[in-house]
Amino acid sequence: MPAASSVTQVQARPKRKHPAGDNQKPLKKKKKKQARISDVRQTRYFEEAPKAIVLSDSEDDIATSESEGSSTTDDDGIFAKPSSNSLEVDQRSSQYRVWSPSRISGIVSRDFSEAEEEDNGGPLSRRPDGSGRPQSPSPMSTYCPTINENFFHLSKEEAETLLESQTLPNAGPAILLMMSSSEKVALFGSYAMVLVRGRASLSGVTLNASTTIHSVFASRCSPIPVITSLSYEENQRPLPTLPERCLNAFHSNDTALLVQASSCGIEGLGRICRVFESAFVPPRWNAAESLTDGIHLIRNQSDDLRPFFLPKTWSNTLDQVDEQLEKGGLSRQVFLVKGVKKSGKSTFSRTLLNALLTRYQKVAFLECDVGQSEFTPGGMVSLNVVSSHVFGSPFTHQAIPYKAHFVGSSSPRNSPSYYIEAVQSLIHTYNVDVQHGDLSLTEFLDDTRSSDVIPLVINTMGWTKGLGADLSQQLEEAVEPSAIFDFHSLADEETSRDDGFSVNASSNPAVKHYRIESIPPSSIPKQYTAVDYRNLSILSYFHARFPSPEFADILSTGFVNAWDTTLPLCAQSPYEIVATVKSLDLIVLTGPDADDVVPSELHRVLNGALVGLVSSEPGVLDLPSEVESLGTGSHGIPYIQGATPPSPSVSTCLGIALVRSVFVPEDPTQESILHLLTPIPPSYLSAMRPRILVKGDLEIPVWGLLDHREGNIDGGIAGYDKEKVPYLRWGKGEGVGAEKRRIRRNLMRKGQQ
Repeated sequence: MPAASSVTQVQARPKRKHPAGDNQKPLKKKKKKQARISDVRQTRYFEEAPKAIVLSDSEDDIATSESEGSSTTDDDGIFAKPSSNSLEVDQRSSQYRVWSPSRISGIVSRDFSEAEEEDNGGPLSRRPDGSGRPQSPSPMSTYCPTINENFFHLSKEEAETLLESQTLPNAGPAILLMMSSSEKVALFGSYAMVLVRGRASLSGVTLNASTTIHSVFASRCSPIPVITSLSYEENQRPLPTLPERCLNAFHSNDTALLVQASSCGIEGLGRICRVFESAFVPPRWNAAESLTDGIHLIRNQSDDLRPFFLPKTWSNTLDQVDEQLEKGGLSRQVFLVKGVKKSGKSTFSRTLLNALLTRYQKVAFLECDVGQSEFTPGGMVSLNVVSSHVFGSPFTHQAIPYKAHFVGSSSPRNSPSYYIEAVQSLIHTYNVDVQHGDLSLTEFLDDTRSSDVIPLVINTMGWTKGLGADLSQQLEEAVEPSAIFDFHSLADEETSRDDGFSVNASSNPAVKHYRIESIPPSSIPKQYTAVDYRNLSILSYFHARFPSPEFADILSTGFVNAWDTTLPLCAQSPYEIVATVKSLDLIVLTGPDADDVVPSELHRVLNGALVGLVSSEPGVLDLPSEVESLGTGSHGIPYIQGATPPSPSVSTCLGIALVRSVFVPEDPTQESILHLLTPIPPSYLSAMRPRILVKGDLEIPVWGLLDHREGNIDGGIAGYDKEKVPYLRWGKGEGVGAEKRRIRRNLMRKGQQ
C-alpha cells in the first residue's frame, strides 16, 4: 500500500489595506487582461472588418502560431521576416476566405487574396526567401542629366537663337535637355517648354518639334506631367542652330527640349491661401534634384507626388476619335463628356482638348460645371476658344471667356431654368459665330493644322440623379453631339449590356457612344477638397493679370499671363462707381431668400459680395418703369426687389468682381458709391460696358480678406486693428445659432437623390 502523501495547508493571502485607514474598503488588485488568440469573438457588422480570414487545416495551427510564430526584424527595420514555423503554417493554410458581413464567404485562391496587401492597399511581392517587401514603384524619371553631355545651360541669347522668331517669357537663362528614345523626365515647378527637335508625349498628348512655347505647371495640386521621348522619322523641320558644344553631343533620333523657369508669380498664391502654401515646394525627402532655379527633377513617386496616368480605355478612345477625324466619319466635331463626380471628367476633357489642338488651330470649350469650372471661377457657364495646349490645374489658366453667363452658385439647383437657357445660348453662339469662324487673321504661316472648323468640347456637371439627370438630358438634346464619352464605375457594370454600351445610350445611330472607366481614387490628391480648389480658383482670378484683348481677333480668349500677389485685396486700388442709373442699369439678387431683401438693406447685402459683371445689348433690356424714378428712399441705387437677371440671349457676363465697400450717405438725396475690385482690363470694361450687377450665393474665401504681407506681424489688416476690420471676426461666436446655417441635402437615401 503506498504511503499517504503529506498535505500542506495553504494560508489565505492577506487582503490589501487601504492607505486611508482600516475603516475603508480594502483595495482590489487589478487583473491583467491576457489576450488569447484562440478566444476570438465573432465580428459584428459595424466593427472593422478584417481583410481575410485564414482557414486552417487543424485546430493546432492557432496554438502553433501563438507560441512559435515569433518574427524578427529585417535589416531595413520595416518589414518582418517570418520564422520557419510561421512560414510552415502559412504554407498549410492554402486557402483564404474573403470576409463579408452580409453574404456567404467565397473561397478565393491564395494568389489573388487581399491578405497579401498592406494596410494602405499596396500590393506585396514574395521574395524567394519568403519575406514580404513592397514592389518598388516605377520611377517617374529615367533621364539622368550629365552636364555638357545631355544637359546644357544656355544663355538668353543662345535660347532665343533656337526659338527663331519666338521670345521666351522672361530674361533668365534656360536649360537644354537631350533625351534618348523612351526616356522620360518629370519636372516639378512652373516652367516654359519648347520641343526643339524630335517627338515627345506630355500628359497623354503627342507633341512634334516646333517653336511653340508650352506653359507647364507641375505642383502637388494635380498629377505631375511626365515628358516621354518618342522615336520619330527624319523628315522633320530643319534642326535649329545649336551651340557648338551642343551639336557635338546631339545624336540622331534624340529629342531636344528647351526649358526655362517661369517668373509668372503663381507661387505667391500659396502665401495668400495657406492651404496651398507648399503646392510648388518639392518634398525634401523625395531627393528632388534642382536643375535650375524653380525647376526640380523628381525621381520616384510618393503619396503627394504621383505621375499623370492615362488609363488604357482613355488612350484607346482618343485613338478611335483621331481615326474618325482622319476618315471624316463625324458629321459634327462636338464632343460631350458626362458622368458622376470624381470620375475624371474634367481631366479627360482637358486631355481631349489638348489632343484636338494637335489637329486644329483652335478648339472651343463649353464649361457646364458651375462648381468646378476649367477656365473661370465657379458659378459661371462659359464658352472659351483655346489656341494653345493646357498643362496644369484649372487655377493656372484662368481666362476672360469668349462668352459666359453668371449663374451665381456652385449648383444649378436654385435656378435650373436659367441654367438651361444659359447653356442653350452658348450653344447657339457656337453654332452661329464660332464653329466656322474666320481664322485667317490668327493663323500662323507655318501652321499646318486645320483651320476650316473649330471643334467643341463640352464638360458637364457630376450631378446625375433626380433634377440633375433631367438637366443633363435637356443639355444633351440641345447640344446634338457627334460623340458622347460616358464615365462609369464598377457599380455601373450591372446596368450595362455585354457590348459595353450603357443602357441609356443615345438613340441616334449617328452619335458615337464611348464608355470610359473612371480614374482610381488613389490618383486623386487627398490633401485638398473641392472647396479648396474652388477657393483657389477665385483667389487666382482676382490676383491674375490678363492681357488687353485684341479686338481685331474676333475669336480671342484672354488667358492669364502673370499673377501679382504683392498686395492683398484689401490694399489694392478699386474702381469707384456711382451707384445710380447714370452708371448702372440694374442690380439683381439671386439665390435663396433673395426676394426678401428690401431696398433699405441692399447696402448690407452688397458689402463684401461677389457679383457678376453683366453686359446687355442696348435697347433690349426690359427694365421696370420704376427704375427711372429711383432716388428718394434708396439713394438712387437701381434695385427692384424680386427682379430677375436679363435673358442669356441678349446678355453676357464679362467676369466677376468684389464689392469691397458701399458708401451710403446719411442724406438720402445724395448718391451712393460702390468700390469694385476686378482683374478685367480697363480697355475691355470700357468697350463692353457692363451696367448690370448680379449677386448670387458665392462668397469670397476668407483668405482673400486677410493681409498676407510679411511685415504684418500683429495680425492687423492693412494697418488697422483686428477689432476695426469689417467682415471678419476673431474668436468663437457667442450664443447658440449665431453661426451660419448650413443646409444639408444629403439626408435622403442614395437612390432617392
